[in-house]
Amino acid sequence: MNRHQVIQFFLLGGSLLLVITVGVFAGMMAYRFFVHQEQPPVQMQQTNAAIISGSIQYNGIRPVSGSENSGRVVLYKRALSEPDFVQLPVSVPLSSMATWSWDGAESGETYELQAGVEFLGREITRSNTIIVTAPASGEQLTFNVSEDQIPDDVIALERELLDGNLTNEALPTPRLIVLQPPASESATVANLQDRQPVSVSGRVNLSGYIPATARLSLKASVEGENNFQVVTTDIEPKDSAVWIWGDAEPGRRYQLLLELLDGDVILGRSDPVVVAAPASNQYLQLVSSAQPPAQPQYERAAITGKIDLNGPVANNSSILILQRQPGESQYAVVARIPAGDGQTWSFDKAAAGAQYEMTAALQVNQENTSSANAVTLTAPASNVIFRINTNVSLDAPGQPRLLTCGTKKADGKWPAEIVFDHAQNANSYWFQVGSAAGKNDIYNERRNRSKTNEEKIIVDFENTKNYFVRYAQAQCADCRSDQDYSGFSESIQMSCGN
Repeated sequence: MNRHQVIQFFLLGGSLLLVITVGVFAGMMAYRFFVHQEQPPVQMQQTNAAIISGSIQYNGIRPVSGSENSGRVVLYKRALSEPDFVQLPVSVPLSSMATWSWDGAESGETYELQAGVEFLGREITRSNTIIVTAPASGEQLTFNVSEDQIPDDVIALERELLDGNLTNEALPTPRLIVLQPPASESATVANLQDRQPVSVSGRVNLSGYIPATARLSLKASVEGENNFQVVTTDIEPKDSAVWIWGDAEPGRRYQLLLELLDGDVILGRSDPVVVAAPASNQYLQLVSSAQPPAQPQYERAAITGKIDLNGPVANNSSILILQRQPGESQYAVVARIPAGDGQTWSFDKAAAGAQYEMTAALQVNQENTSSANAVTLTAPASNVIFRINTNVSLDAPGQPRLLTCGTKKADGKWPAEIVFDHAQNANSYWFQVGSAAGKNDIYNERRNRSKTNEEKIIVDFENTKNYFVRYAQAQCADCRSDQDYSGFSESIQMSCGN
């Protein structure tokens, strides 16, 4: 091989090696690209699931066979954007103070929740409706089940279910049915049918000055009869005092109210509540109108409470505690506290014996985003709870107005027709007419929203006398607590006649 051939050989070999190297490199790159292409990191789908939990307050009668066979509690939810309630996959035992938890809520979403009670597959009644923003805890749904709500065929089915295996002595109280003894049995056995009385109990939510000689009186009336009778006076006249009425008839629905008296003078009266016996954990709220003895101007009394905060809380959030006195249109700031569920607050500069309307507002970056219920109370007071749903504002409605005084009646009074504009998303209202701003001594009514364009009431006005009218709104229907309502509108003075 001459020198020229050797050079050609090495050039050819080098070219082949270069081609092979390039081919291998290209193959490796193609393999990496098409087969082992690096995948982007998997994005985990974020979930906004939240939990809403609470308890069932069950008053009244329930099946003798208990929750295993005869009865159950069913939970329902409806988002504010949904037209109908939907049953939740939650199992709740049929017992008083049973707990429940729903883990399918969406954080930040506001829901209406209610429960239904079923006996032998038949729905008997539903609870109150609550409005809550997820997440939330400590929410209570209440049943008042009376005997007249139980269909006869349900009672017959329960009798068949028992199949004669129980006697009256073995039946629990309260019970749905009474086993009839044979005609041949003695009167002693027949007396087993007699219903044993049951108890209704609760606590007092009492605010204001309480004279040393004051006493509390619990009154009851069968629902619809409006015939209130004193059932017990064995109640200590102080806030959070326990009261018990032990002679209620099982399965009967009653109206209950508390009166604070000093001698024959009524210092305060609670709004009536309806319960089915037996019942427990019933709170009756009243405000004392008594004035304390003359005190130096620096004498103060505290008003204290806590926050029930539901829903997600944004950064830079805080809660304002607000107060105003009757006749005032603007709230004044009492305190600013961190935004958190269960936070306590205190208004230490309240005047003893003075009346206040108080509420709370959730702020983000010092801008109001949600507001709480409002309560009217007299200092001193404690255990005042403000409920805030983080995307719901319970703002006071607009101003009421006098539509017409009508025609003067024979007794010299005018049938004044007062109109109230609807508030957005309101499902019930609280109307008050008083002889002074902030009072309700003339007219005091709560009712669900009507289908008309506005709400109206008719109140008899004495000639040329001044009256003061205001109202509040709530998003729940059949609201059962003062804490469900917004603050009241400004009290508007009205009168009829020359």
